[in-house]
Amino acid sequence: MVLAPKKIFFVDLAKTLGIILIVFTHLNQNFHFFNALYLTYQKKELFFVLERMAYVAGHVGVSLFIVASGFGLTYSLLNKTNPNWKKWLIKKIIRIYPLFWLSFSAFFSLSIVNSWWRHGYLVFPIGKKELITTLLGVQAYFGYWGGHLNPVYWFLSLILALYLIFPFLYLLLKKRPRLSLVLLFFLSLATGLPLLNHSMEVFRFIFIPHLFEFYSGMFLVFWYQKRLSTKKQSWHGLFSLGLFIAIFIIYYLLKQNYLTVLLVITAGPLLFFTFYSWENPNRNHYWQYLVEKLAKYSFAVFLFHLPLINLHQLLKPSPIFLLFYFPLVGIVSFMGNFIIEKITPRIQKLLLP
Repeated sequence: MVLAPKKIFFVDLAKTLGIILIVFTHLNQNFHFFNALYLTYQKKELFFVLERMAYVAGHVGVSLFIVASGFGLTYSLLNKTNPNWKKWLIKKIIRIYPLFWLSFSAFFSLSIVNSWWRHGYLVFPIGKKELITTLLGVQAYFGYWGGHLNPVYWFLSLILALYLIFPFLYLLLKKRPRLSLVLLFFLSLATGLPLLNHSMEVFRFIFIPHLFEFYSGMFLVFWYQKRLSTKKQSWHGLFSLGLFIAIFIIYYLLKQNYLTVLLVITAGPLLFFTFYSWENPNRNHYWQYLVEKLAKYSFAVFLFHLPLINLHQLLKPSPIFLLFYFPLVGIVSFMGNFIIEKITPRIQKLLLP
């Protein structure tokens, strides 16, 4: 039996690319990087292609996070024959909520200070119901989407639902891995279309359309374990990358909702499998260290980056702002992650004696 390594580079690469795409999408929504192509050079068609790619980039980034989450959860259970699901769920919640609450507290406080700075009096930024549901991470299910403080909080509502259903999916993986993968693909496609027709927001946080992405990461652990002792086939990665590009081109040309759903639910799995197929564990590059660090802080960056973009409202949107923005996101994410790493062991001892 070949032992699986503790650190898997293609998972870190997926998380790193995912957070880069998400941050880029949100920056483009505020700075409109491609406007010059249309306003100055009259490159109308190129402008629309790049804008569409920027829009899709955020969805691809989230999809990569979902797939990487499914892979990581399953990979951590490889040597456990009978997991204690209660303890497992508590551990996962401990990994999510403290950092989430830290970011919420920071932006909640800044919002109050900002109201005093601008108006001369304190304003409570959100209502009591939104406050309670946001602290629980379920505000999206009560109509608040991401909330008024940080729109990305909708992801908490999604990932918590996937965590709750994970034990059932794990059982499917053990009993009928391939059949479950196919059935969940069609289930995600069938449920995603009516939800998308309702609204993109509803489609994004309801967990059912994302079951295929999540389970794909779980299934790849099954695939990965069986092929640890065999040589990888690079053409597998080329095929999955080509398939992703083909789906994007068809989606761009036809612009149909069912193709949007198809692109969203397959982008993460296809790119994740591409990274797996092309990874060379015996080759070390200096940039691998940077990728590993970005992956480590990816969730912190995800939670902190968007409200910090709004600082550009105090300044004129310009490249100069970006020079301050990226170091600021890095420092805040590092500090947030550092604080949580210090208090997490104490929380675990308290909840898991």
